[in-house]
Amino acid sequence: MAGQEAYGRWVAAEAALARMAEKDAVTEGLIVRTKAGNVIHNPLVGAANKAMADMVRYAAEFGFTPSSRSQVSALETPDEDNPFSWFDTA
Repeated sequence: MAGQEAYGRWVAAEAALARMAEKDAVTEGLIVRTKAGNVIHNPLVGAANKAMADMVRYAAEFGFTPSSRSQVSALETPDEDNPFSWFDTA
C-alpha cells in the first residue's frame, strides 16, 4: 500500500468511526454487535490502526521520524566542472 492510500484509508476509517461515535455515546463506536448478536471490537479500529502504522513506516523510510532522521545524510555538492560528479562513489 502506498503512503497516500494508507492516509486515505486512515481518514475514511476515522470518519466512519466518528459517525458511529455520534450515534453511540456509550461505546463511541468502538464496540459493535454482529448479526448473531455477539459484541466485538469494531473492525474499523483495526483498519485505522493498520493504516496509521503503515504511514509511520513510510515516514521512517523517508527520514520523517526523529529516529530515522539521524540516519539520513546529505549529498555532497557536485563538482561544477564535471556533470557526472553525482555518480562518483568515492
